[in-house]
Amino acid sequence: MTASVRTTLEADRQVLAAELWWAERRPLAASALADELVVAFERLRWFPKLGRLYKARGVKAVRRLFLSRTRYHLYYVYNEDAKAVVIFSLWSAVRGKGPPLHRIS
Repeated sequence: MTASVRTTLEADRQVLAAELWWAERRPLAASALADELVVAFERLRWFPKLGRLYKARGVKAVRRLFLSRTRYHLYYVYNEDAKAVVIFSLWSAVRGKGPPLHRIS
């Protein structure tokens, strides 16, 4: 059985901003992020524990999946009982620190 994958409104906003950035600054690879997200979502459907556990103060069971081509991380939680992956952040790995995770608790 596969898991469902959904995004939060905040993650949707982050994806849109990142896709606009790629379109403006990497015109030869404008679809790179969208392409990589399609693959990542499909992998998470089949392997929801694929991402590494990410330790952060005040939150539990957060996982982080690295998107190597575009150098972003997907931050998500997996509810095993509901068979559901909820992606709550797309965050550039080059920022040096992760997103504000206190918002998901």
